[in-house]
Amino acid sequence: MFNLSSKENFEVFHKTISSLVEGYFSDLSYINEFQNFKKDAVIDKGHSLREFLKYYQVLRNIPIKENSNNYCDFENLVRKFVNKNETSDDVDLLVSTLIDKNISKMKLTSLCSKILFLNNPLQIFPMDHYSRKGLIFYYENKKLAEGNYNNYLINVNTFRIENNDKIIDFINSKELSHYLAVIVAIENFFIDKIEEIEEIRINRFIDKYLMYLGMH
Repeated sequence: MFNLSSKENFEVFHKTISSLVEGYFSDLSYINEFQNFKKDAVIDKGHSLREFLKYYQVLRNIPIKENSNNYCDFENLVRKFVNKNETSDDVDLLVSTLIDKNISKMKLTSLCSKILFLNNPLQIFPMDHYSRKGLIFYYENKKLAEGNYNNYLINVNTFRIENNDKIIDFINSKELSHYLAVIVAIENFFIDKIEEIEEIRINRFIDKYLMYLGMH
């Protein structure tokens, strides 16, 4: 289905990369600042974890007041979790931990995937209703909506393996040279701060593409 010769598909990809460019500087800023959050260091308040959760409209899913002691407990729990290297990529474990610690009574899988995406954008894809719906639409398989985050991640990684070279060719195509110039200029701000940034570029494209499919 990932066919660049199709006019209809090319238009979808064009809108996808436009969305990528629009939010790319913010994404990389949040990723960069999260490393300071992990170390409990000074953070640019404009790109703090709290602002990130507001930006993605998932902060409201935490049934605690922003400036309360409970919110501080939430951030401390997240900081402790992401500093445990052996489990720091386990979205489903963070979901259950928030429940066990009475931060939430419901499964906050979308919120947890977005937090751990900041911690490891090379391995973790944010997941929400639209991106999961987009994956179902792409593979025409409703079973992809079943199960936990790990099931979603396996299927997104399959998507990337199948389409990685095509995505790279598309982003580097002459027709999109103006977009690529902006992408590279944005990445240059973070080139000494974020490792393997071109891999993150591909992951962000995939996330935007699946979201677009899920919304239309």
